[in-house]
Amino acid sequence: MADSKSKRFGLGWTLITAVGLGAGMVAGLILGGPIAAVVGMMLVTPAVTCLVGGILGLSQLHHMRSLVARPYQWVVASCVGLGAGLALGVVVVEQGGRVLTGHAMNVARVGVLGRALSFAVVGTISGLLLGMTQSLVLRRSAVRVHGWASATIFALGLGFPLSSLAVDTLLGGVVSPRGVVAFVLLAGLILGAVTVRPLRRAAG
Repeated sequence: MADSKSKRFGLGWTLITAVGLGAGMVAGLILGGPIAAVVGMMLVTPAVTCLVGGILGLSQLHHMRSLVARPYQWVVASCVGLGAGLALGVVVVEQGGRVLTGHAMNVARVGVLGRALSFAVVGTISGLLLGMTQSLVLRRSAVRVHGWASATIFALGLGFPLSSLAVDTLLGGVVSPRGVVAFVLLAGLILGAVTVRPLRRAAG
């Protein structure tokens, strides 16, 4: 019975994380224009990336209610961590591309390996900041989840480039709507599958 409950928890967490990350990124892409009209171009990137993190946090809230003392803090931490991580990762890739090539990096126009490397950078930075902010919430709730930050870094640092390579190979890249959806869902599945192991141990 306990093993069956653990499997249901793991499957539920993995699927809801995939849906949350996917829905957040798709919402960010769709609402990017309207958000820019409200907050201006200077603030559109952090606003959109925070939206992605907020939707991810909300999707995971059901599973976190029994673990964290103040569940809303999980949403805030996800919003801030993933929002800042994605925004910083994009800046690093863009500035790194400018230094190396002399012009702004456009992931849609680089080669398959270059795109995967760019996503690896964005994923690693995003995983680092997301893992750190979420770990603070777990620590404040006295929940022992060993290796949470490391798992998050590994999951996004590996999940983003692997998803990019898979979409490039099977669907022609992330420039098409189906490519975008496949990318975010696959990355979300990897994030959920990797992070469920330390979380399941804490949940019992």
